[in-house]
Amino acid sequence: MATTHFYGDAERWNRLLLWLGFSVLMSLAPLGINFLLVRGEAGFNFAKTYDKGELFLIATALCADATGRLFNHKGNTKVLTTLFMIVTVFLLCWSTIECGLVARQVYLDQPISLTIGSDSLKCFLGTVCVGLGAILLEDS
Repeated sequence: MATTHFYGDAERWNRLLLWLGFSVLMSLAPLGINFLLVRGEAGFNFAKTYDKGELFLIATALCADATGRLFNHKGNTKVLTTLFMIVTVFLLCWSTIECGLVARQVYLDQPISLTIGSDSLKCFLGTVCVGLGAILLEDS
């Protein structure tokens, strides 16, 4: 039986760490390789590793995972689950649409908006927060 602490049980923290390690960090591995390839360039900026909306694609996958977890939720926290579901669906739609628009621009060699990198970072961070919330809600 898992040890219970004031901040939750050990099994819940184990699931959070596994999700962060395998879902989030492993999905960022291609960006890590990109970082290793472009860090030596003159005028290197860390944002170059995700300035073409790459984080939108990762956010879409993580949002889909969170949405599935929330749909499967059978707990008593219906209001909180509904709130997380609304935010998750919003982020899923945003990341999917933006990813499609950016992919089209890249494919057609059109200029990409300067805010795409920061927008994708915001979407990704929001998705990680919602994903963590979905995991915490799974047992409640």
